[in-house]
Amino acid sequence: MNHQEVIRLYTEHERKDVNISGYTKICTEHTVRLIAPDEHGSFIAFFDFKGRDPLPIIREEVACFEKLGKNFEWKTYSTDAPDNIGELLIQQGFEPDEPESFMALDLTGFKSTPSDWTCTRITTPEGVADVVSVSEAVWNKDCSHQKQHLINQLETAPELISIYCVYADGKPVSSARIEFSENSPFAGIWGGATLQDYRKKGIYQTLLNIRAQEAIERGYQYLIIDASEMSRPIVERHGFQFISKTTPYEYKVSK
Repeated sequence: MNHQEVIRLYTEHERKDVNISGYTKICTEHTVRLIAPDEHGSFIAFFDFKGRDPLPIIREEVACFEKLGKNFEWKTYSTDAPDNIGELLIQQGFEPDEPESFMALDLTGFKSTPSDWTCTRITTPEGVADVVSVSEAVWNKDCSHQKQHLINQLETAPELISIYCVYADGKPVSSARIEFSENSPFAGIWGGATLQDYRKKGIYQTLLNIRAQEAIERGYQYLIIDASEMSRPIVERHGFQFISKTTPYEYKVSK
């Protein structure tokens, strides 16, 4: 896999040309801004300071979202410039989250493996509640805003998202989703979570298989993931390759 070509394609298709149903996209001279319909979920998809002083541009984005009253995320990649962008964001009031590894899997030649687990395709708000309950149990945090976001996606653009849940012993124990971009070679796999007692039993492989197969059938070339330090060794075993370090910075607007 040519890593430089992957990041180039990703930047063009998933950062510059990204579109999300229900979001308002605003392209400025230096940024691509995606504004969510709700308080949470807005983000800066792409930025290019073009040799300009970054601070006034960052302040302009902050002022925009302050006026809108919407929190937003500014995610950086280790391939971005300048290399001190994280420090500049922190200076302007952004809070860094844990760094992750942006990784890609070339689906050419991907082979599914047999599994005894069954993945249930989620299409209802009740099913989404099951999915979110797994995330909340695993990460020990409130994911109610994610619940509404997923319900909105299923209602407005169901063809661009598939959500799966694995049930065992009468309860949801693992969940994950795949999101598709139009006119892009990339499909993103997100939200993977499995209850502690059900790990190392082949469930992750099952969820990966069904999502990879769906992406292949729909003509996508790559699966991509932002992997935590815990997840990175797992996805590496399944063929994902490291492309770039990525760090999300969140700005919370004044109340």
